[in-house]
Amino acid sequence: MRHYRQVIFGGSCWAIGSLLAAGEGEVLLVERSASLGGEYFDSYRRSEGWDAPLDSAIAANFRKEMGLRNMLRGDATDFYGLLPAIYNRLGANTDNIMMMSELAGVTKITGGYELELYNHSGRNVICCDEIIDSTPTAVTRPDFGKDSIKGKRLNGSVLVSEGVDFFSHKISGLDLRPGRSGQEAFISAAVAPESGWVEARKQLADAWLARPAELRDCLVRAIAKEFEYAHKCEHYEIDENWTWINASIYSNPLLAIDAGVGAVKSGRGAEHVSC
Repeated sequence: MRHYRQVIFGGSCWAIGSLLAAGEGEVLLVERSASLGGEYFDSYRRSEGWDAPLDSAIAANFRKEMGLRNMLRGDATDFYGLLPAIYNRLGANTDNIMMMSELAGVTKITGGYELELYNHSGRNVICCDEIIDSTPTAVTRPDFGKDSIKGKRLNGSVLVSEGVDFFSHKISGLDLRPGRSGQEAFISAAVAPESGWVEARKQLADAWLARPAELRDCLVRAIAKEFEYAHKCEHYEIDENWTWINASIYSNPLLAIDAGVGAVKSGRGAEHVSC
């Protein structure tokens, strides 16, 4: 049976930083989807503060690469291009990442935990000293996860027609913000914490369909694959050496990566305001 010092659930940017900073074979990252960093890259949330100080060389090197690729443009920063750089950097860590994997059970054992996981390879049983859950819905403790959410939003990307002054108009039920160019805007609908995907998308679509006539030629080109969450707290001790963290509290993915690196380097683990 494989043993890890730490298993992190959720391929968050915080988790990515922790994995990159850890020693070889020490940390396993488990993600139920086919992509990483979904709390930023798949939610279309606002990200800002790109010139904020970074403590780690790992995060600083990512920002340097973003600068070399002309991604850093203040509020118009094209941070979606950061994800391929992250995947490239993780190339040497593939043995420590399990994608499209579902947790079936957690059993407390002497000195740690036994985890039962399922993915395309079938059933996997591993053990670890510590569990960190960085998923927005707390997949390792879904009862807590459901109660921890105080709000969420569904965001979408809009193609703005040439010559249209998009932001001179208001759309009832939607917040509007600029995109990475004059032809891109983002729309955002606040939905109830208990809303599922069907009703959330309907809410956003209904609001968009009622937009002013001047915006009729503008088109929604994509709806986010992930909700943007707001939580009641930033940290929760589920059990001994079993912690949930709010991995989306950082204003941009570089700061999240930097915090993940810092947690490993300091040996303090995840430190946030507790529930």
